Amino acid sequence: MPLNKNQGLRFEIIEGLLIKRLGYKVDELHELVNKALSDKGYDDVTSKTIRNDMDMLESVYGIEIIKEKGRYKYADAKDSYRRPRVENKDKEILELSLDAFSSLKHLSFYNKFSDVVNRLLAGSLYYGIEDEDKSRIIQIGDSYNDSGYQYIEQVYQAIKSKSAIRVLYNKGVDNTKGRTISPYILKEYRNQWYMVGYSKDSSGEPSSRVYALSKIDSLTILDQSSYVIDENFNADDYFKYSLGVYHDLYKEPIVVKLKFTGAIHVQRLKSYKLHSTMEVISMTDNEIVVRMKVYNHPELKELILGFKNEVEVLEPEILRKELKAIIGEMASIYK
Repeated sequence: MPLNKNQGLRFEIIEGLLIKRLGYKVDELHELVNKALSDKGYDDVTSKTIRNDMDMLESVYGIEIIKEKGRYKYADAKDSYRRPRVENKDKEILELSLDAFSSLKHLSFYNKFSDVVNRLLAGSLYYGIEDEDKSRIIQIGDSYNDSGYQYIEQVYQAIKSKSAIRVLYNKGVDNTKGRTISPYILKEYRNQWYMVGYSKDSSGEPSSRVYALSKIDSLTILDQSSYVIDENFNADDYFKYSLGVYHDLYKEPIVVKLKFTGAIHVQRLKSYKLHSTMEVISMTDNEIVVRMKVYNHPELKELILGFKNEVEVLEPEILRKELKAIIGEMASIYK
């Protein structure tokens, strides 16, 4: 419950008195609170207001106030109305979050997050989360390669503070270059991490591009004065036509029409989208035709080929020809 300024000040004063071992009678509290308020330039309050404040500390903030020999005090001197109150449903959400993040437990920020949660809950939730024998209810794919995990926290900090970063970016053998990048977003795909950022050093026209964190050899956070804002960048639309992380400012997406055969695909595609732009064109018990607008990139062909002979590309013709060539080359391997 939000506090107004006067009430917050009274809570602070009352709490400072009630955490003392001997406690105070109501008339003593009334006198001391008003003196403290007067010293800070605030008007006096009534004894009833003091009692109402104490009732709120108990009912709203869950603080136990006891009365011994006519004197009121906190049952636990370490308690405070500022301490976060976590209900059982909140604990369940935090537990779920820790479980979901457990695939990243080798990262420094996971340990920090786990420590914060446990301190908030005074160790009551998920104790022993670092136990390797603990079964994960939520399991997220593990990466078996260098996926750039070690740079996630630094890139995140740079994005939050709007600071540029200087990286050594390794695109292959003898192709490592220094680049100054203004990072905008982080993206995970197939257990690999990427960032989108603006760079003047990259080949071609300066623009926002996708960078794989696994290709970074070193990273240094620069000051905010080096940060560049790309007015053409939109985080919500950047991957609108992407399958995965592919994006090209200079290529237009294509409209792809696919026909799937088989009741299992009909049932699946009625409720599952292959891409955010996918829409159902027609449907029978054994056949469904869908359309989507995406970049013509190898990831699109991988998606289609994964359905084997149970899908046919109806449009565009250029994609049909490209897939026919790929299938022909594959067939020649198994002659």
